[in-house]
Amino acid sequence: MNSLLTDNLLTFIDRSPTMFHTISTCKDLLHQNGFLPLDPSQHWSIKQGGKYYTSANDSALIAFCVNSLDPEADGFKIVSSHSDVPGFRIKPNPQMTCENYVKLNTEVYGGPILNTSDYS
Repeated sequence: MNSLLTDNLLTFIDRSPTMFHTISTCKDLLHQNGFLPLDPSQHWSIKQGGKYYTSANDSALIAFCVNSLDPEADGFKIVSSHSDVPGFRIKPNPQMTCENYVKLNTEVYGGPILNTSDYS
């Protein structure tokens, strides 16, 4: 993998320990690349060739480029991502020993997608 790409990815991960940090990091990257912020409570005046983003609650972000003022005729693309991460929190008094290994007891946090099919 390209060293610059790897360095950029690791920097992004380091700057983004929570979903709020992730959104802030993404806003910084968008700003550095010429995107303009839009206030969701205001009327937007967008222009062809413009690059914009808007955010809600510092936990959601939408960014887009206006390549056409007639998307019905010219088409459009939407790319999205979800920044809230299901993860594992370490429980109080977490230390467990199993087969001579020390493990930390964790619990699921953040609404993971769990398979609900019954295979029995």
